[in-house]
Amino acid sequence: MIIFKKKFRLIIFSMLGLTILFLIYKAIVPFGEITYNIKPCEKSFFISVLKPADRINGECSNIITGDPVYFNLNTPRTFDSGEVSITYKTNQNLNIPIIELGVLADAQKNYKLKPLENKIISTLNEPISGWDSMLENGITLWQRGKFYESIGQFLDNLNDIPRDKILTYYYDLPAVNVIPNYGNYLASSKTFPSDSIPALRGSYQFYTYLENEDLDFIFKFVEINKNNDDKGKIEVYYKNNLVKQRDVLTGGSIELTMENRPTGFYKIAVSASDNIITENIKSPARIISFINKINLAKTLEPELIDITTDSREIFARTIHPNSLQKILIGDEILKITETYKQFSALTNAPISNIKLAKDGVEIAGDGLFSFTSEAFYNPDYRKMDKNTDINTDEIDYIITTYDKGQSTDNWQTRTITFDLKNSFRYENAYGFLISIPGLLADDDVDDFIEIGEIEIKLKGRSIIAKIKEVLNF
Repeated sequence: MIIFKKKFRLIIFSMLGLTILFLIYKAIVPFGEITYNIKPCEKSFFISVLKPADRINGECSNIITGDPVYFNLNTPRTFDSGEVSITYKTNQNLNIPIIELGVLADAQKNYKLKPLENKIISTLNEPISGWDSMLENGITLWQRGKFYESIGQFLDNLNDIPRDKILTYYYDLPAVNVIPNYGNYLASSKTFPSDSIPALRGSYQFYTYLENEDLDFIFKFVEINKNNDDKGKIEVYYKNNLVKQRDVLTGGSIELTMENRPTGFYKIAVSASDNIITENIKSPARIISFINKINLAKTLEPELIDITTDSREIFARTIHPNSLQKILIGDEILKITETYKQFSALTNAPISNIKLAKDGVEIAGDGLFSFTSEAFYNPDYRKMDKNTDINTDEIDYIITTYDKGQSTDNWQTRTITFDLKNSFRYENAYGFLISIPGLLADDDVDDFIEIGEIEIKLKGRSIIAKIKEVLNF
C-alpha cells in the first residue's frame, strides 16, 4: 500500500511538473515559434474572447452581430510576425461585401487593417463580367477589357488614364505630386484658411501642398484635464517618408516650419489623446484637407461649421447631450438623436457639403474633409469600400494586393500575416480587430458572422539568439 501511494504521488508530481514545464514553454517559447488557437466554448490564456459583449451573441460568444469586435493575444514575450487564420461563415442575410482584420498599430488605437474578404472583387467573373485580370508579384490588376499587357505597362501610363476610372484596394498608387495651375490656389492672406478651422480633439492628419514656398504652421494645444500627463507628437511626411517631428506641448504655441522644400503634397499627422485639444491652427497654406476623420471639440460658443468632403458615406457620433442635432449633408438630413451611437448617411455624390450648427461631434468617412471648398484637394486615387458599385461608378481599372481565393457559403479559412515588430503592445498583449463595415447590432436584420476558430502562428527570435544579442556575440 505504501509503495502504491509513493507511485501515485510520483505520477501526480510528474504530471504537475510536466504541466508546469509545458506552460513555461508556451510562455517563453525558447525556439522562437509557436501556435496558439481557440475554438468556440474553449478558454485560452493567450487568446481572449471577442468583445464588446453587446456585439457578440451565441452560447459560446462567437457570433458577431455588430461592427467592430476585438480580441487580444497575450504573450509574455515579443514576436516579429504573426500569421492569423480565422475560420468563419456568414449567414444568408448578411449583405456586406467587405470583411477586414487589423492589428493595433499605436497607443491612439489606430489599427493596421488587411483584407479578409472582398465580395466585390471575388464576384468578378471573367469573361462573363467583361473583366480581365493579371497577377504579378502578389499584385492583381483587373481591367474592363484587356488594354494593358502587364501591370508595369499600366503603371507607366498612369498619367494617361483619368483618375476617376481607377480604383485601388490595399494598394497605394503614387499620389498626385503637382497641382496644375497652382497659382489659382495661392493664399490671399496669412489667416486663410486657418480662421475657418474649428477646435479639434485628439489625433488627426491632413494633407497640405507646397510650391515655391515654405512649410509654415503654428499649432496651439490645450489640455481638458490638466492632471493628466498626456504626451503627443507632430510628424511631417513627404512621399511617405518622415521628414520632421515635434513633440506636442500644451499651454502654448508650437511652430512647425521647414524651408526650401520640394514641390508636392505633405502629410502632417498629429498624435494625441482625447484629453488634448488643438485650439487653433494658423498657416498661409492654401490646401488643408483632413484624412478620414475630424473630431470637433466641444466649445462654449460654437459657430456654424461647413465641411467639404469626397467621402461617399458619412459617419457621425457625439458624447455630448447638447450636441445632438440635425446635420445637413448635401440636400439630405442626418439626425443624431443619441449619444455614444454612430449614425451614417450615403452622399451619392463625388463632392458633398456638410453643415453643422453645433460642434462636439466626430465626423468620419473614407475620404478627405476640409473646412472650405477652396482648401480641399485629394492627391490620392479613390479607394474601394463597401459602397462601391464598379458599374455605376464607371470604373475601368482595379489594382489590389487582395487575393480573392475560393469563396463558399459554408465554413472558410482565411490567413493574414502581420508585422508585429511595428505593432503596438500594451500590458503584454497585441490587440486585434475584426471589421465588418455596415454590420449593426441594434438593427432588425438577422445578419451575423460566426467564428469557428482563431489560430495565430508566431515567429520571433529564439532564446539563444536573444542571449547572443545581449552579449554582443
